[in-house]
This record gives sequence, structure tokens and C-alpha cells, in this order.
Amino acid sequence: MNPKYSPLFTPYTLNNGVEIKNRLTVAPLTIYDSGEDGEMTEAGRCFWQNRFEGFGLYIMPFTNVHPSGIGFESPNAFDERHLPTLREYAEIAHAQGAKAVVQIAHSGSRAERSMTQGHDVLAPTGDLYGRFPR
Repeated sequence: MNPKYSPLFTPYTLNNGVEIKNRLTVAPLTIYDSGEDGEMTEAGRCFWQNRFEGFGLYIMPFTNVHPSGIGFESPNAFDERHLPTLREYAEIAHAQGAKAVVQIAHSGSRAERSMTQGHDVLAPTGDLYGRFPR
């Protein structure tokens, strides 16, 4: 291996003091695998198994921070009932030797009204079609 790449394989300490075993990171992969309330599905469990071997860090997929911003099947992190799913993502990563972080997100004007659990779609601006959410 070219010596200039050796830093990629050395441990790294994040600003919060957490050490990752190397600088290789799995980017957030959105695979539309969550259940109706953002829960992990069996298809998701199968997909994530052995996905992080050799990596130091795993970034969870697009994770909704409020029901007004749900745009597609993805994990949720806006209620305590979502903690078991978030823990499961972390456990899957840890079992493979990687640390896990959450990519928090909100779909804004691209939220899917049928998925917002009765909440209005919230966004700072309207969409390309001139529709203006609250």
C-alpha cells in the first residue's frame, strides 16, 4: 500500500472524545427499508448485516426529526418510541466494529403528506410547483 494512505487506517478521536478504529466511513445509504413508523424491518436487518466490517464509522440513513418532514420510508428520531430502532442501528454497527452516528434530516417541502402523521408539511420555502407549505 502507498504510505500516503496509511493515515486512513489509524485510529481517530472525534471532537466528543469517541475514538473510531480508522477513518473509513460508510456514508448514509438510503434504502427505503423502514416500517410505517420508521422501525427496522427484516429486509433492513438483512441489508445492514456485514455492511460495516472494517469501517470505523457508520452514518445512519436519512433520519426524520419531526413527522412534518417525513418524505419516504426512513428511520424516525422524534419520539421515545423510536429509541429501540435507533439502538438497533447502533448495535448492528457496534457488532461489526464500527461506531454509529445519525444523519438527522427533514424533507421540508418534499415531505409526503400521507406520511406526516396528521401534521402540516413545514418548509422555509415553497416547492418548484408554487405550492407553499406552512
